[in-house]
Amino acid sequence: MSLSSTQAILGSWKLSKDLKGSYEPQALRTLLRAVFTFGKSKIANNVPCRLWLKNDIPMHISSGQSHSAFVTEQGRMFAFGNNNRGQLGLQTKGPVNKPICVKALKGERAQFVACGTDLVSTSKLEIFAAGGNSDGQLGLGHCNDSISFQRLHTFCDYALNCSLLPKELKLGQPIQWVSCGYRHSALVTGERLSINSIHKHEHENHAVIYF
Repeated sequence: MSLSSTQAILGSWKLSKDLKGSYEPQALRTLLRAVFTFGKSKIANNVPCRLWLKNDIPMHISSGQSHSAFVTEQGRMFAFGNNNRGQLGLQTKGPVNKPICVKALKGERAQFVACGTDLVSTSKLEIFAAGGNSDGQLGLGHCNDSISFQRLHTFCDYALNCSLLPKELKLGQPIQWVSCGYRHSALVTGERLSINSIHKHEHENHAVIYF
């Protein structure tokens, strides 16, 4: 099974909206269980691939620079690709060339995943983070990488001279979206957006926070 580029990974469940009139219910249900990948890969052949899930449906897909992850209808998370900083959350490092269910999230029901370093939101309104953390982008309060998903504790007040913690996010409402860039992370609820970002200008680091 080839590793997809994180620039191009598609869930067939979205495509099925356009195919509804062409498939019987059972055939459509089978189609919904597939994830199609394609694009350039650094550690595998540049070949399109179709990934089948048994008794589950991919619901949310995200891609980073060189790794991908998807969350299923049952709340499981699968990850694959580059794992040099533990961004797959598998408690190990090293490339993974086929989707692996993330055991560190066992007991949690994942809803969204964002790949860069990785953020996962759950049905319990909790956030988990894993991967590179040299600029504090995981929001864990330090700059150490994490090879396993760590729960972000209740967000504390933001210190003006610190860029390691999100400014504000009280988890009393559902998470609508999560997103990761190369040096920043963002969480969106129904009313608030919290962004933890680092921008380097010459030899000085500046925290840029939007709220």
